[in-house]
Amino acid sequence: MIRITEIAPDSIAARLGLHAGDRLLTINDHEIYDVLGLIFWSSESDVTIAAQRNGKPVDYHCKKDADEDLGVVLPDLKIRCCGNNCVFCYVDQLPENLRAPLYVKDEDYRLSFLHGNYVTLTNLSNNDLQRIIAERLSPLYVSVHATDPEVRRRLLGLRKPDNILNTMRLLTESGIRLHTQIVICPGWNDGKVLEKTVQDLVELVPGVQSISLVPVGLTRHRQGLTPLRALTVAESHEIMKAVRRWQKQYLQRYEMRVVYPSDELLLMTTSRIPGTSYYEEFPQIENGVGLIRMLINDLRSQRKQLPNQLDNIHLTIITGVLAAPILRDRLFSLFSHVKGLNINIIEVKNQLLGESVTVSGLLAGGDILNELKTNELGDAVVLPPNVLNGNNLFLDDLKFSEFCKSLKIPVFVYGENAKFPLILRKISEKKAKENRKKTAKKSEIPS
Repeated sequence: MIRITEIAPDSIAARLGLHAGDRLLTINDHEIYDVLGLIFWSSESDVTIAAQRNGKPVDYHCKKDADEDLGVVLPDLKIRCCGNNCVFCYVDQLPENLRAPLYVKDEDYRLSFLHGNYVTLTNLSNNDLQRIIAERLSPLYVSVHATDPEVRRRLLGLRKPDNILNTMRLLTESGIRLHTQIVICPGWNDGKVLEKTVQDLVELVPGVQSISLVPVGLTRHRQGLTPLRALTVAESHEIMKAVRRWQKQYLQRYEMRVVYPSDELLLMTTSRIPGTSYYEEFPQIENGVGLIRMLINDLRSQRKQLPNQLDNIHLTIITGVLAAPILRDRLFSLFSHVKGLNINIIEVKNQLLGESVTVSGLLAGGDILNELKTNELGDAVVLPPNVLNGNNLFLDDLKFSEFCKSLKIPVFVYGENAKFPLILRKISEKKAKENRKKTAKKSEIPS
């Protein structure tokens, strides 16, 4: 049973007589554990509710439109934490004194369904499995890393091997779709182990919808941890060669590529960025698979909206080291026809986590500020969209407002509400306003 925290005014639950503080037991005879179960089992048009008030049972019945909300508010999900000891765990590689949520190791299948978080499925009980199937929590995002039981046990730091393939087979045969990832640790799960893992997962297609290959990420804060090394460029090329071979086979067999390299792998090997159709429905965009292609498409769509002439605007654009070469190429192509525009692309090295961390999403606000101190910034600074969290904080807890105060010029975070046509228009309007003020002041000076 779970306690109801609130009843929405004028809702079905309010009209039925449910109260905040009541204990919700079942809906249509299905036990309710959290908001996911509430939403799923109350989506029918004929609903029977069993609750408890002051230790006494109370029952309700109603007919409603399918998917109409009952108006019952339950507590926020209490996150289930990870009990594994993965040798490549990124949380273990973080420095001290960052914001608290960064140190949370979640292993919660509900967050996988809701937000695309990757889970290893090592903490699932039989009840969890049956609930996933019954409530159709699909798709889920699964960190597999290796299907060889002993290799997976070592990678995840498990006491004994788990039966990941059996678990995945049960889920896929029950209609649950899975998107999977393999974090490649050289010497651990590459080579023949990787080949076997991919082949095993492909046997579960179409239940397994995608497999992403991601190079292991290593920071400079690995003191006392299991020795690991990054992929070499040569190893990355070998993996890309295997990817092309697999994709050719699977396109013929399943009419989809199934296996996708992360953008990081593509950039490490200076591979051509594939077209949109390559990524099919972009199943793992949040895992860095296809982000560069999406950005290129986005930039192309803006070209016709850009002005042909500007009043001498100087724009500073921030990026990480990895994407800098391709960003320079694409941005200069995008702006090539705009006269009076000067673009300065600054690649920021990661001092907080180490220079081996080259993606923009892990840049700290302090590192960006330190890099900008040595540059002429011009009229405005444009940040990558993934450097801030939902609370407008950088990785090192620096507030966006404080960042802007330090620079004393306009700062834009590139994204849906701040694309280049809008950014340039706002800068132009600001400069025009400043010029009008200067002109007005000159006219006030006696001759």
